[in-house]
Amino acid sequence: MDPQIRQLHFIKADPLPNRYARGWHCLGLVSDYTDQPQSLNYFGGKQVAYRGADDKVHILDAYCPHMGADLSGGCVEGNAIRCPFHFWLWGPDGVCRDIPYTERIPQKAVIKQWHTMEENKLLFVWNDEEGRLPIEEQRMPRIDDVFS
Repeated sequence: MDPQIRQLHFIKADPLPNRYARGWHCLGLVSDYTDQPQSLNYFGGKQVAYRGADDKVHILDAYCPHMGADLSGGCVEGNAIRCPFHFWLWGPDGVCRDIPYTERIPQKAVIKQWHTMEENKLLFVWNDEEGRLPIEEQRMPRIDDVFS
């Protein structure tokens, strides 16, 4: 090999891990969320959002742990969402409330609930990689001019 020709050296670089800030993140106008389940893609995962009978927007991880169905294809019943595959009913807290073909609900039948806040006609979701609850001091302040 000619000493004048330089050999190329490659630096191995792995992709950076996905990291997301702890705190409230705006998902848009509250009025865009109805009782029809809506698919969301945030924080490196998929979620489902829907407005319950309590008129609050609830957000859960989108996949049913039973067989992996996408809950955004399900239907809202009261404040819960029913899975489109085998009709498991998931409460707004992520706990399974009903399995039509059995009376016994497994204790591990739980999916992640995302904390939400509606303020100034906007929907916010709380993200914390370590699973800590929302911090009251970081609550979005009400802006009265939004409502005038």
